[in-house]
Amino acid sequence: MIRSLLNTANVGWFIIASFIFGTIFPTLRAVLIGSEGSTSVIDYAISAIPDVITLFIFCISLLIHKEKTGNYFFSLNKRDYILIFILAYSLIVGGLISGDIKLIVYSVRMTYLPMLFYFTARLLGSFWEEEFVFKLIKTFMYWLGITAIIGLLLYFVFDNLEEQLKDIVHANKGEYYIERLNSIYHAPTLNGSYMAMAALFFLMLWHFSINIPQIVFLFAISASLLLSVSRGGIIGFIVSASAGIVWIRRWKSTVFVGFLVLASVWVTSLAVGLSFNNLGWIFKSTASTVKMEEGVTRVGLWESAYTNIKDKPFGYGLGKSGWIAYRFLKDSDESSSYTSTDGWYLKQANETGIIGVLSYLVFFAFYIVHVFPAVKRNSFDLLMFILLLLFQVLLVCLVSNVLDYFTFNAVFWFLLALGENMASKRLAEKKPSLNR
Repeated sequence: MIRSLLNTANVGWFIIASFIFGTIFPTLRAVLIGSEGSTSVIDYAISAIPDVITLFIFCISLLIHKEKTGNYFFSLNKRDYILIFILAYSLIVGGLISGDIKLIVYSVRMTYLPMLFYFTARLLGSFWEEEFVFKLIKTFMYWLGITAIIGLLLYFVFDNLEEQLKDIVHANKGEYYIERLNSIYHAPTLNGSYMAMAALFFLMLWHFSINIPQIVFLFAISASLLLSVSRGGIIGFIVSASAGIVWIRRWKSTVFVGFLVLASVWVTSLAVGLSFNNLGWIFKSTASTVKMEEGVTRVGLWESAYTNIKDKPFGYGLGKSGWIAYRFLKDSDESSSYTSTDGWYLKQANETGIIGVLSYLVFFAFYIVHVFPAVKRNSFDLLMFILLLLFQVLLVCLVSNVLDYFTFNAVFWFLLALGENMASKRLAEKKPSLNR
């Protein structure tokens, strides 16, 4: 049993299984104990399952690395040191400034604990070949395709069941011309972010390998992304996909995949009664937000959050900004930045200060500079996908706090670490990328 756990391939599949479990856990938790805060030992035990799994996987990864190399940890590079600084600074300084144990625990669980998957992948990634990494990522993307189909069935066929699920988890019931699709994630923003990630993967893969399941998934994912009416996810996908298409320069296959995506958008729009003007609103609304026009709700939140940063440049501390602050401190007299719910950079600046958010930006800059030279053209390159995904998520973070959703956050950092490993290996060996 122990030997099987210490098998690197088995742990890789266990990680993917944990991500899949993470996407359905909010529903399971709500069904078992409700969606309110924990009040009993059983409630806390069930709520902590993803945290326990994360720590278990990290500990197993340490043991594997120790068994194979004689050391518990890997050789650190600049990016690793920056990320360790981010964690240490955030936990120590942010924790001291906050001083609220309950809010600190919530913040650590949402934002910082998932980052352990970066170090888990760094520990294991050197033992994985790109072929195996591709299988891991493809399996999770297939799961996202399945959730897209499930979401569409709930939206169009089993709408009564969808309403019941929304009531159970107290899910968002927002509308922008149409009822927004939450899918099994119970939040249109999170659904849009997952679908944008999966759409980018299948669109890039289309240029080099295509089959019936991938066609079905891309059609369903495009429809699910549109119905989420998540402007960040939609714009992020369009920008990242366009950059990928220009990079690989396979124009004929681009025409075909573009036709499939547009067909999905057209059929979905007809099904829900979306007009061309309604679709245009997504871009008009985005332009109004970028121009910081008066009367735009998100602009008002940004202005308030920016004022909070000027008042407290070192931040309010862990748990005192973003959705945690909105949930627990909105109606209290305690100082917080509960309006920083629609922009992850503003949220981080209000949580751990200007130093905190700048540290992340420095990490991402160093990461891009390191990874980009290892990306190759004219192939389905996992490294290219990860780099485009990074750009996509950084765009989404301008308008939402998507990196505060536990499983999405974990997947994001896991993929970044896989990209780090692949880039380092390619640059060291000076070998061409894996073609498919």
